[in-house]
This record gives sequence, structure tokens and C-alpha cells, in this order.
Amino acid sequence: MDTVLLTTGLACVIAAIVGGGLKAFGMELPILRSLPRQVLLGAVGIALIGGVFLFIQ
Repeated sequence: MDTVLLTTGLACVIAAIVGGGLKAFGMELPILRSLPRQVLLGAVGIALIGGVFLFIQ
């Protein structure tokens, strides 16, 4: 379960950086045309990654 959340979090952060249009890890994210969506996607990715590291310990 941790691996899935970590992979999803990393994919979200990468998609936020490049503005969407990402096909990775068997999922596809459309191109994001608004800055608030990119920020929200990055925040969700960081939250997923942070959650994984909080629950590992």
C-alpha cells in the first residue's frame, strides 16, 4: 500500500511540475491549463508522499 501511495504522490508532483499531460505508471493525467489546478495537484502529491513517510515510522 505504501508503494502505491508513494508512486501516486510522485506522479502527481511530476504532473504538477510539467503542467499535466503525463502518462506514467499506468495512468494518464490530462494537460492542466490553470495554475490553481497545478498547485492543487502538487499539494495532493506532497500530502500523499508525506503521509507515506509519516505512517512508515
